[in-house]
Amino acid sequence: MRKQLTAAIATNLALLAVGALAGTVNVDYRNATFRIDNEDVTLSNGERAVPAAPGSAMRHVTRVFGKPVGGRPDSKPATAVFLADEPGGSGTFYYVAVAISDCSKTNAVFLGDRIMPRSIVFNGRSIVVTYRDRKPDEPMTAIPKVTKSMTLGFDSKTCRLYFDSVDVAHSAHLRRPPLKLTWVTRRCYALLLRAAKWTSISTENTTKCRPANVSGNRS
Repeated sequence: MRKQLTAAIATNLALLAVGALAGTVNVDYRNATFRIDNEDVTLSNGERAVPAAPGSAMRHVTRVFGKPVGGRPDSKPATAVFLADEPGGSGTFYYVAVAISDCSKTNAVFLGDRIMPRSIVFNGRSIVVTYRDRKPDEPMTAIPKVTKSMTLGFDSKTCRLYFDSVDVAHSAHLRRPPLKLTWVTRRCYALLLRAAKWTSISTENTTKCRPANVSGNRS
């Protein structure tokens, strides 16, 4: 009960923070299509819900989190949003995405598991995303308190967001998102963003990560 109350308080605080920075919105983000983990996810009124597995009663829900933020990269109307993806297990995976008037779909960039989204700010052709995470040694039940930010560029020709910079140490390899992210690699990627200790994520074999201080692979 205490853990559920703590999680509810953290979620409400995050929603208040995101809502406070909402800007003018001119694009229908609630019915947009976003590319998430090599899959096209089309929202309907801000949400998509499908079976977590064939024949399963458990639902895989993807929804808009917080309020949108309007901007005009390349002088074109655009709306940036946080997306919460709940595949049916214990994790809630957060993404950021931009719906833009000239693009039928855009990719969503993974931020982390059970983090606390804070704000999105347009800066020319880029967006600056701020969120709170945990320290590397903290359990997932801890309230995220470590503020981090990420700058993402937007290529209007390919309709893609890409990494520009991340505020964690030794993050030079975090320039573009992995091509594929399974449920397993999302966990690895969250560790990378939290601690910057992972030197690579394999997009060929999506079940392994490689720590910087250990030779070989680790699943």
